[in-house]
Amino acid sequence: MPPENKEHYGKDKVKMRRRTWIPGCIGGFLLFLLIRDAFQLIRLGCGLALYPLLGAVLAVITGLLVLWLLWR
Repeated sequence: MPPENKEHYGKDKVKMRRRTWIPGCIGGFLLFLLIRDAFQLIRLGCGLALYPLLGAVLAVITGLLVLWLLWR
């Protein structure tokens, strides 16, 4: 049942805002840290997997080109 005193109701409303803002700010900050770490992991994955794979593909293409030139 709502209280009859409107001042009391306003104070509860402020408390509810405070109760939602504080966890919201903490959650937003943790989400920001998670996204930042995810981007760092993606960049690390590119450095560890993508570039060596690209080098291997270029080595295969160069090897096939050399074999093609030798067999002509």
